Parts: sequence; structure tokens; C-alpha cells
Amino acid sequence: MSTPGKGTLKTRRIQRSCDKCRASKVRCDGPGPGGSCSHCSSFGEPCTYEAPARPRGPKSKLVEDLRRENATLRSQLEALLCTQCSRPLQLSQPYESISPEPSPPHLYQHDTPDTDRSYSEPERRPPQPLPPKSVASHVLPEDSDEVNGELAVHFGSISIAGMRGGLFGSASSFALVRRLALVKARYLKRPITLNKERQIYWERPPWEDAFYKQRPRYHYPEPDLIDSLVKLYFENIHFFLPLLHRPSFERQVAERLHLSDSKFGATLLAVLGLASRYSDDPRVLIDGNTLSSGWLFVVQVQTIQNFFEPTVHDVQFYCLMTLYWLGTSAPHTAWLYLGIGVRFLNFRGERDQRRDTPKWDEELWNRAFWAFFALDRLVCTFLGRPALIHMEDHDVDPPLAIDDEYWDRGFVQPLATPSLVCYFPQYLRLSEILGDALNQLYAPEKVKIQRGWTTEQGQETVGELDALMNNFLENVPAHLRWDPERPTSVFFIQSAMLSIAFFYIKITIHRRYIYIDTRAALSKPALHSCLDAARAALSVMEVWLSRTERLPLPFLQNPMLVSATVLLLNIFVSMHAGAADPAVVKRDLAQVGTAIKFFKICETRWQAAGRLYEVLSGLQSLDEDGGTPPPPPPRAPRPPRPANSVPTAQPYSNSAQPYRSGSHDEQQQYVSQLRGGLGLEPGTSIEQLLAETPALEGSENLMSLWMLPNDVMNVDQSWYQSGAGAERMRHRAARSGAVGPSPVYM
Repeated sequence: MSTPGKGTLKTRRIQRSCDKCRASKVRCDGPGPGGSCSHCSSFGEPCTYEAPARPRGPKSKLVEDLRRENATLRSQLEALLCTQCSRPLQLSQPYESISPEPSPPHLYQHDTPDTDRSYSEPERRPPQPLPPKSVASHVLPEDSDEVNGELAVHFGSISIAGMRGGLFGSASSFALVRRLALVKARYLKRPITLNKERQIYWERPPWEDAFYKQRPRYHYPEPDLIDSLVKLYFENIHFFLPLLHRPSFERQVAERLHLSDSKFGATLLAVLGLASRYSDDPRVLIDGNTLSSGWLFVVQVQTIQNFFEPTVHDVQFYCLMTLYWLGTSAPHTAWLYLGIGVRFLNFRGERDQRRDTPKWDEELWNRAFWAFFALDRLVCTFLGRPALIHMEDHDVDPPLAIDDEYWDRGFVQPLATPSLVCYFPQYLRLSEILGDALNQLYAPEKVKIQRGWTTEQGQETVGELDALMNNFLENVPAHLRWDPERPTSVFFIQSAMLSIAFFYIKITIHRRYIYIDTRAALSKPALHSCLDAARAALSVMEVWLSRTERLPLPFLQNPMLVSATVLLLNIFVSMHAGAADPAVVKRDLAQVGTAIKFFKICETRWQAAGRLYEVLSGLQSLDEDGGTPPPPPPRAPRPPRPANSVPTAQPYSNSAQPYRSGSHDEQQQYVSQLRGGLGLEPGTSIEQLLAETPALEGSENLMSLWMLPNDVMNVDQSWYQSGAGAERMRHRAARSGAVGPSPVYM
């Protein structure tokens, strides 16, 4: 065996940066042939390694996780010893304080890679004894993590059936009791144990227990229809509102979990109801009316289910029902489902980061929270109501832009594969800007007075919001930027929806100042910004309708309504002021026709869209008798569908009768007031005309288009409990050629 010579020995590379590279915070490639790294060689600097190496400490999050886990295990062990042998566990460092975890970065901020972050070992200090005559100085604040996290330590095994710590906030009376328990435990130097001598006050009574244990009876369609509708849901809704996890959801459906778990069954019925809007199968309809798509499924589930502690399926159900009700005859009902779902999130304690939740379940909860966040901004803007979710009250991580199939692969999205759910974080950034605009620009006058709101502050706020919008536009991923020449795909639809949402929020920011005093500096620029954004949004929709037959989501109804209304306002006030350009009027009317065509397509499945179609059609008319404009041009014939293909939606179907509501005279009164009934002199500027427009007498009647009498909205659940609904479903299934009875949850 020969000994290798000197020249063949490999020099061990130094595994740290040189002093110069460390000071400059650049990557060091180690000593080269000349003994210097490339950075030092290029600048002629000596390459030294004299500074002592500082070991990189563990990540702060890992340290906090270990501390919390240690505190949890300690509390469990103490409670066990107290109940078994009545002796507390003697600790060398009792009740060590736990520092809260820092909040996640704002969605506007960009995350820094881990390689660029510097972590250091947290300073460890020995426990300080309490001064004998000082108590108040050591009383922790009520919202302290130590107070919330150590309740189990001080109360031992005491628990109240149906109640958990996440339900109570720092303002509750329990927070004060927690603080008292902590102070007493430190004074006694042992955990506090309370005897539950009267169990009747700590347990659920039998009459309530019988109510909670009631199991609903759900009637499901045939397996082939379930599979078809589940596929339609993930193809038409999931990529725009990623609430569920497709592989696990489809696996649970295949395992027939809905037959044994009523909560999952309710979520499945909501999925079937939403997907029915995109299905041609007659089994999803009532008496062949396409407006009834999915009603057979969603009507079975009670609005308030018998629950003890909300699960992720409960939250998913209310999120899906919020989206479904936006297309019914009472879209304002979606606001109620939205509120229930948000309260369920609060019940779980989403404002406190949970450490005992697996990564998989945690991401499902995160998806549910952000889905509610997006719907909250959408529904509350539609109704003109304050937002229900305030980010300062929640500590939730941003959603991951990782496709469902990579959850089983360590939650890592390949760099070369754009994520199909990357659209959602971008949409949430727009939703945050929209929420800021609603909170600041559309706050009640009393709130503005309390804030000391001035015109200058309004100008600054609009400028800040515009800057956020421009920053968003600069950071949109390439595959989500609007390109009318992009091939028709999921990315084409996502980029169109993102662009329309962008222009809609642009209008929302500026339209507040169309109606203010024309001497204000924002009036004329606000009108021009709204007009440009409205035309851009309708141009995107025009390309959409010419390229795809996909039934649009209800997200787009409000943007299309607002865009068309802005153009019509400009047309009529221009005509009244004698400043109308015939070419501009003709072009804008054509774009309003795009919005009308959009609602005409949607009215076959979304009942609210039929009302908006009639409202815009009446307001668009320029003739004196208010005749309805010509209908939109017919669509091109659809190509034949293979026999084995999954049914798709027919948005142009004429089987549904349009909903007729509101009188023609009320719509004409609105038009006549805009046209010449305002008592303004000829030559009045457009901005002044808009600023001096009085409230319309018929506005309440127009608003009532969204409301129905209470007796109409009382849905009788007994229709299914009596078996009439199930019998009708089986009758239609037999008529359509389906074989076998419908599965029933027992």
C-alpha cells in the first residue's frame, strides 16, 4: 500500500466566511489558489480569518415552540401529581415566563430568505425571586401569553363541557380570574386545585346532551353524480377560492366518510350545491329550472347545526354556503352565513397561534380563515357594511402558494412549476387594500369627526392607497399579468379576475370623491380615474366572454355593476351639461352592453344577476319611452361534447325565466332625474352636476330589489325531514335513468 505524496493531499476548505466578506455581508467562496477568496482578490484586500466564529443559534420560533411544549408537559405532569398524590411537583424554576411569538409579516411585506437572516441564541437568565412586599409589580397583563397558557396549571383538571380557552378574550372576566389564579399560585409556590364537588354544574345535563347527540338524516345523490359534481367544483371554484384540499377531500368521498360523519356530510352537500351551478345534469334541478341548481342539496342542512366545538368541516360549510347564497334570490343572506363562520373561527381561538396542530390541519384552518377574509371584503362591500374581520385581531400565517399535490411532498412547490393557487395570495393583497379603503374613506361621518378627519388627510389617504395599488401591480407574477393573447387556461381566467378586481378597487378608492364639493382637489381626477378603471374592467370582461364559456363566479357581479354604473353616470351628466362626445357615448354604451351581456349569461344560474340585467338594461336606454336595448348577440354554437366527458355548464341556456322585479316607472324616474330634472343651468360641469345630485326618491325601491318578504325566506327544513325532498330526488333519479336508492346518513 503506497503512501500518497504531498502534492496529492487535499486541503480542507474553510467552512466559514473571511473577515472582509463577513463585514460586507457577501457570499465568500473560500481561499483560492493564492490564499484569498475572489472578493478579497478583486479589491486587493488581505483575506484573513482572525475574527472568532459565532455559532448560529436556533431559530427563535423553534425555541418558543420548545418552551411552550415544555410548559404544556409541565402543567400536565403537575396536574397529574396533584390529583393522584396531593403533592405538587417541586420545580427549580417555577412558572418560567414565556415570551409571545412575533406576529407574521404583513401581506404587503416581502419575506426574507432564511439564509439572509441572522439568529442568535436567546439570553438565558436565572429566575428572580419575588420581593416579599411587592405584588402589584409582578401581576401580569390580562392578555399575556403566560396568563393564557398557564390556566391549566392553576386550575388543574377542571374543565367546563363545551367551552375552551380560545373562546375568551383578554377583556373577559375570566382573564381577571386567570390573573388572580396566577398570582395566588406564585404566592403559594404550588399549583391551584379546585374540587368539583357538585358535578351537575360542571357537566352537560342529559336533556342538553340528547339535543347535541341528534344526528341529521342527509340524502345524497348517486355516486356518479357526486363524483361529477366534486370534479366540477375543483375545476371551476377551487382555483379562485382554495378552501379545501382536493386529494384528501376526494379520498374521503371515496371512503364514504359522509355516511358516518355528519359534519363532513354537510360540507359535501355544500360542495354539491355550488358545483350544480356548473352542471348540465337534470338531477341537480327542481322541475327543470336552472335557477334551482343545487338547492336539493343545500336545503337539507340547518343554518345552525348541533355542534359542540367547531371543526374545520363546520367552518368550510359556512364558507361554501356564503358563496352559494350570493346567487340566490336573497344574496344578503350570505352576510349571515359569513358572520356565523367568522364567529366559529373566533370560537376556536384563531387570534392565538396554536402549537398543537399538525402542519396539514393548520394549513386547512389557514385556508378557511383567508377564504372568509376574502368573502368578508366581497360581501361587506356589496352591502356597504363594515368588515367583520380585522387583521389586528388575528395572528394567522399567510396562505401557502403550494398546489395540493405537493402537500404530501414536504409542502415544497417546484420552482419551475407556477402554482395554480398563487392567484389567491395576490387577491388577498387586493382585499387588504379594499379593507383599508372601506375603513378610512367610507367611515361614518361621526367616526371621521372623532378622528379629526380633514380634506388634506383624504388626499393623503387616496395617495397612499394608490401607491399600494401601484406596488401591487409591479409585483404581480408574470403568469398572472393580464394578457389578452394568453392561451385560454386557468391562468388566463385568474389573470382576468385579478385585473377586474384591481380596477374595481381603483374605482372604490376614487368614487368617494366624485360627489364632494367640486372645489376640492380630488373631484375631477377622481372622476377620470373611475372612468379609466371602469373601461379597463369592461374591456377585460369583453375578452373573457369572447374566449370562454365558463360561467363567471359571483365575485365579478359587483365589479361589473359598478363599472357599468360609472360609465352611465358619465354619459347622462355629459348629455345634460351639453358636453357629450357622440363617439365617446357610443363607445361607453357598447362597454355597458358588455356588462349587460355578462349578467345575461349569469342569470341562468345566479338569480341576482337577472335583476341586475333588468336594472342596467332600463338605465342604459336613451330613448324617451325607456325601451329595453336590443339583446346581446347570440353566442357561437358549442362544439359537440364526447359522450364520456364530464358535464359542463351551459351559461347561455334559455331554460330559466328572467326574474322581473321593480317597476318601469321607478327606473324611468331615476333616468329622468339624471337627464334634466335636477334644476341645473346648461353648461354645468360634470363634476358639479355629480356633486349636486340629490338623493333619489326611488332609491329605496331600487334597494328593495335585493330583499324578499320574511315569509318567503322561511325555509322549512321539515320538507326534507318528512321525506318529500328525498322522494322527489329519487323520482327524478329514476326518471333520468339512475339505478339504486340514494344513500342516507343514519
